[in-house]
Amino acid sequence: MRGFTHEGGDLTTLRSKAERAVLGGILQHPERIPEVLTLIKPQDMDTDRHRAIFNGLVEGYNAGEVVDDLSGANYLLENGVLKNADDAVAVTSLVSEAPLQISLMLHVEQVADNAARRRIDAGTKRLAQAYREGMPVETLTELAQEIVDSATAVNDQDMRRIGATIDELLDTISMRADGTTEDRIETGFPDLDKTLNGGLKPGQMIIVAARPGVGKSTLALDIMRHMSITHNQPSLLFSLEMTEDEVQERALSAEAQVPINQLKTGHVPQDGWERIKIAREKFSDAPLWVDDSPELTMLDITAKSKLAVRQHGIRLIAVDYLQLLRSGGKEESRQQEVSNFSRSLKLLAKSCGVPVIAIAQLNREVAKRGDDALPKPSDLRESGSLEQDADVIVLINRPDSENKDHERAGEADLIVAKNRGGATGIVTVTNQLHYSRFTPTT
Repeated sequence: MRGFTHEGGDLTTLRSKAERAVLGGILQHPERIPEVLTLIKPQDMDTDRHRAIFNGLVEGYNAGEVVDDLSGANYLLENGVLKNADDAVAVTSLVSEAPLQISLMLHVEQVADNAARRRIDAGTKRLAQAYREGMPVETLTELAQEIVDSATAVNDQDMRRIGATIDELLDTISMRADGTTEDRIETGFPDLDKTLNGGLKPGQMIIVAARPGVGKSTLALDIMRHMSITHNQPSLLFSLEMTEDEVQERALSAEAQVPINQLKTGHVPQDGWERIKIAREKFSDAPLWVDDSPELTMLDITAKSKLAVRQHGIRLIAVDYLQLLRSGGKEESRQQEVSNFSRSLKLLAKSCGVPVIAIAQLNREVAKRGDDALPKPSDLRESGSLEQDADVIVLINRPDSENKDHERAGEADLIVAKNRGGATGIVTVTNQLHYSRFTPTT
């Protein structure tokens, strides 16, 4: 990037006053960055320079290194966004253009509006070109819808409390048939909590991993259900694989003990509906939040998490699942990309002061070792840094996943393969995946 005193003058002469106001505002008050990111992203800035500054401040804030205007300028300088001390002075001078805190979001809304207008302008040019080229009406209609979608996307409406829309799911199902301590999060599995010295701890990154179909997402949702219903503790699930309806179905099946296949077909017996009614009441006010936004990036997750912790008191965050994340940019390799996600999730747990569960897949090596081979941390897919960054690694072994007639059918092993500062070991639980859940072995 060239110096900030070239290509049309210094920062004070750049085109957008709203953008300068936003940059000055977050320089002065970096704690507002998560809120700002609910409406705009760095790419919504009109110039490369503003985008680079915004992105750099976000990265520095997420890393815990940007706490005021001086540390912000230093971070930008040290990371190559700025080229010299004069650039740093120019960026710091943006603070003089910062609006009052109370009006910052008005300027953010203006930047969002300007970005939407640019997207509409670009989209209409594409639409006009497609029209001149004689594209089919179906193609023109799709392009027109893309223009509308790009202009009306709203980031802060992506998270919804699961109970807020559960009645819609119950209607759909019907139509188909025509605890914890102050600094610990109990998992709902007493033996697992005992191994983990009382449960999950603030600031920990916990990896829950298994082969596909073994139950890694189920275990995470079991923990979140226990938190929200038994202890009324807020949790947030970023679901990159399942839709909100699918998450609700699993949670409802588990809590009501109604087979998941009955919910999927709608053929629920009367006693099942009675249990569903009780479960529905439990979920109606349960602080279990779900974000199933498509194409979530690590930047989105970090920003939304910090805002949710502040606004809703979130006590646990889960990402399902790690290998579905994409950075949105160019990386040297997929392994490097996953390594960056791993480090970012660890920083997120630390900065938010809550445990973060990263659900992950294991590679095929465990299957090659035989039916009764136990998974190990080195089986984690795509990145050795996952094993290094994690505070806790829980691997799930279900003997009947490959052999339904296995003598241990109906059981599962929660293998605590890593526990920073604590014990490792194996906890046996009962597999009730027809109810989309695991339960403690009595």
